[in-house]
Amino acid sequence: MNSYQEKQIQETIERSLEGIKREAKRREETQREREAENAASQLRQWNLAQKNLREARGYAADAQKVVDKWNRAAQQASLVLDSLTAGGFVPPAPVVKPTSAITSQVVAQPKPAEPALESETYVSRAYEPCPVCTHPVPPSIAWHKIEDMPDIICVIDAKRALMSGVPAIKIQNALQRQAVAVQNKESQ
Repeated sequence: MNSYQEKQIQETIERSLEGIKREAKRREETQREREAENAASQLRQWNLAQKNLREARGYAADAQKVVDKWNRAAQQASLVLDSLTAGGFVPPAPVVKPTSAITSQVVAQPKPAEPALESETYVSRAYEPCPVCTHPVPPSIAWHKIEDMPDIICVIDAKRALMSGVPAIKIQNALQRQAVAVQNKESQ
């Protein structure tokens, strides 16, 4: 081999080495880019998971407050029922309507109350006409259901009705119906 051919071979080897080095460098850069994209993706997932966790904990705390509120309401209602029955109140027997002509159900009647002793006094529950719809209702109630329409309520005192646990949208709808009824009554 002559020196020219050796020089050519040497230059080819050097060019090949430079190409290999460039390819290795390009692969390293591509690998770094992939790693950076992967890290950015993981960071986005982390941030989203953190946000979802905070929201879920907030919702759980809110739900727990609602559960606690209803538990307190149930305890208060239980205390009222206990005090009424301890005072001699006998609730009326529920009327069970038969589901068909063939099926009939027996309704258990409550045991009659023993007569009050002279020292005891029995307070009967008086009903008064509702100031809004004139249905007979117990005095000092904030709202009541309308007979024959179990989903519709009559609101006497919106603030107390809301405090008793009636949903605000139901109160708002009832007040709107009542306002329309008053307008219709006035226009006649």
